[in-house]
Amino acid sequence: MLCRFTKWPGSEHWRHDCVWLGTDEHGDWIGQRAGARSWRPGAAFDNPVPNVSLVPAGAPDWVGTLFPPGHPSGTAVYLDLMWDVAWSPDERGVLTGIDMDLDVVRTDARGTFLDDEDEFAEHSARWDYPEDVRAQVVARADALLVDVRIGTAPFDGATGAGWLERLRRLE
Repeated sequence: MLCRFTKWPGSEHWRHDCVWLGTDEHGDWIGQRAGARSWRPGAAFDNPVPNVSLVPAGAPDWVGTLFPPGHPSGTAVYLDLMWDVAWSPDERGVLTGIDMDLDVVRTDARGTFLDDEDEFAEHSARWDYPEDVRAQVVARADALLVDVRIGTAPFDGATGAGWLERLRRLE
């Protein structure tokens, strides 16, 4: 399957080769095996370690990636604040969405923090994000920041570990 994300004005952003893992009370889970390809204009890499991503149930406004201990960058949680996240009605196995710049990140070195606030401010002005969209993205980022800090499921370690194990069994 494929994750195909854009930026607000519709410009191409990241694409990720993934595999379907399943659904639980948190939403739909997809995974990337070690070596799976991620690319965007001007950049590409093969993932150094496996990871799992959650597409939250309901009306998702973020997509979260959880990494196993030992990620080369020390990243454990990386949540992309998104807009219009949906499974494509026209293309089977394609997840689409608009990356809204803000990210909630947990790393070994820095703990949990909000990333790319400067990019969000710059793009909000350049591409004239509607005020209600800006407000919703910021409010959601603030709420997710708290959830990740206190380890609310699915950010508790155990939830992601279970899905990482399911991904490992597919290999």
